[in-house]
This record gives sequence, C-alpha cells and structure tokens, in this order.
Amino acid sequence: MKKSLIAITLLCLTGCSTMFNGTSQTIQASTASFKNSDILVTLPTTQYVKPLPSELNIPPLESKLPITITPIGDCIKPIKVAVHKELANSYWLNALNGIGFFIDYATGAMWQYPESVKVGVYRKDHCHTDKS
Repeated sequence: MKKSLIAITLLCLTGCSTMFNGTSQTIQASTASFKNSDILVTLPTTQYVKPLPSELNIPPLESKLPITITPIGDCIKPIKVAVHKELANSYWLNALNGIGFFIDYATGAMWQYPESVKVGVYRKDHCHTDKS
C-alpha cells in the first residue's frame, strides 16, 4: 500500500512532458549544401559559435522567441534560419493528470523544438578568397 501511495504521489507531481522529454533538448544541425561552415547560434539569452554539422544542446528557455542559426565565414551568405518551438505531443497526455499541465508549463517542458534542422550554406556572389 505504501509503495502504491508513493507511486501515485510521484505521478501527480510530475508532468508528462517533463517525464518524457526533460527540460533541455538536443537539435541536430546539418547542411544539405556542398560546403560546411561555422554557425552562430542565437538564443534569447546568449550566442555561441559551433561548426556544421553539430549537435546543439538547448537549455530550457522561458522565452517564446525562436532560436536563430546563421552560417558565418568568409564568402558565406549569412542566411538566418529560425527554429520555432511547438507544443510537445506528450504535453497532451496531461489530460489524464490535470496538474501536469501546470508542471510542464512551469518547467518549460511543454515546448519542443524539431529534432533536426538543415542550414543552407551558400557562397556569396563574386567572392574570392586568397589561399596562397
């Protein structure tokens, strides 16, 4: 009986998206273009540079602003890609446990980014680099 009570209590204290997805997320960033480059990842609170292809570890974000990924480098067109949040499918499982809606909202686990994103890397017109 005691174990059942503990299990029910834990279930009531955890939202479905928090249990299944956690509060942080990983996005696979790659390119379908012929050339890889570095990318500038812009979050609402910070920016950092990573090479393509790369795995982006996204912390839980309170802001509903999208993540922006921009290829950078000599002769690379800085075409921005916006990655938007969507409601996680597991969030709707909270219908079975109403309190989970509030927990997932508070932890940010109700939102989910796509698992992967393609970044277009294109060369600027009339751009030549000297590599002597």
